[in-house]
This record gives sequence, structure tokens and C-alpha cells, in this order.
Amino acid sequence: MITVLTGGFKAQVAAAGRRAAARHHHALRKVCGELLAESAEFDPEPVTGTPLERLSVRQSCLHRAYRFRAVLRRIDFVPVISPGSSHRRGPVTAFRDRAPGSAAEEDADRR
Repeated sequence: MITVLTGGFKAQVAAAGRRAAARHHHALRKVCGELLAESAEFDPEPVTGTPLERLSVRQSCLHRAYRFRAVLRRIDFVPVISPGSSHRRGPVTAFRDRAPGSAAEEDADRR
């Protein structure tokens, strides 16, 4: 079941095709993991009290990631790909066939 995070956080990214949607999915998960790892090492003490606009872009990003790391740990990226007429296997196969009770839907619910 797809749910919205606390506070109504949700977003949508449109991709030009199925393969692009799968690539976006993997890239977003990778970048989110990297951001979480970097924010775990970030020490907010030296910048506490400094207005965000006075921080460097990197410091501002890490400071915000540090503050919202609980949300970042819970966030998921779920491509929704229409079935189409092709039955080829490949990077999009795992994201198709989300019919109620399907194995793909049950797998998505576990993520």
C-alpha cells in the first residue's frame, strides 16, 4: 500500500519511458542513502543559529538532511509503470503487475 508520509510529504517524478522510470528509482534510492550517510557524520553544532541563507549550499543541504533524517530513512521511491503490451523482462519487470493480490503488490508492500 502506498502511503503519504507524516505532514503530507509526497512527490511525483514523470519519466519519458519505463526504463527511465526504473533508472530514476534506483538513482533516487542511491542518492538518498548517500545523503543519509553524509548527514550521519554531519555535526550541526558549528552552524546552529546561523541562518540557512548564510550557509554554503552543501552545509545547508546537510543541515536540513540532518534535521529530517528520520523522514529520509522512511521515504521510498515507487515507480508506477503501466503494463503496456510488451512482456519483455528487464529492469522494469519488478515494477509491473500491481493488481490486488499479485506477488508484485505484496513485494511492494514489504518495502
